[in-house]
Formats: sequence, C-alpha cells, structure tokens
Amino acid sequence: MKIELKVQIFCEKCKTTILTTAANIDGVNSISLDASKGVLTITGTADAVEMVRKLRKAKISAEIISFGPEKKEKNKEKEEKKIECKQPYWYGFPQYHVYYEQYPKSNCTIF
Repeated sequence: MKIELKVQIFCEKCKTTILTTAANIDGVNSISLDASKGVLTITGTADAVEMVRKLRKAKISAEIISFGPEKKEKNKEKEEKKIECKQPYWYGFPQYHVYYEQYPKSNCTIF
C-alpha cells in the first residue's frame, strides 16, 4: 500500500522527528519526504490512521492525502534504457575512428 501524508515542516528537527516516527511503525517498507511540498510518502503494510496518530502525538500536524495500492511504473523503466555506444575500432590507413551504433527497434545503422 502507498500512503501519502501532508505534514508541516518548519525546521530540520521536524524532518528528523517525522522520519524517525514513521520508521518506528511496524509494516513500513520505504519512506520518502518531500520537504518543499510537505509530503511524506510511505509504502508498506502500515496503517494510515496509526501513522497520523503517532505523528500528531509527536506534535507534527499530519493529514492523509491519498491511500491505495502502489502503482507500478513500467513505462518509465522502458524509457530509461540507454543506448550504449560501442568502443571505436581502427579501420584502414591512416587510421580513422569508426563508431558503430544501432538504434533499438530499428534497422537504422549510423557510421
């Protein structure tokens, strides 16, 4: 499950309090805090209501923004594939640097 909470962050001590409080709750797999937006994102099996209750007990204002299953982003993984250039090889005399590169999903070859 993915839980997004809106928290108020005033200083560095607030950040550490938020992160340590969230980390001490059972069922938390990962925590990310966007300080500029004031959004705490938690993934795992933790209870959202318990998370808000413990943050408020630690004197941190917290509200639930969204709660639901974690979305898997397969499209971004495909876009992140990088084209690797092969090492140049020597051809003829005088020696020229020849780079060979073939684009994926294409029959195009560039020399």
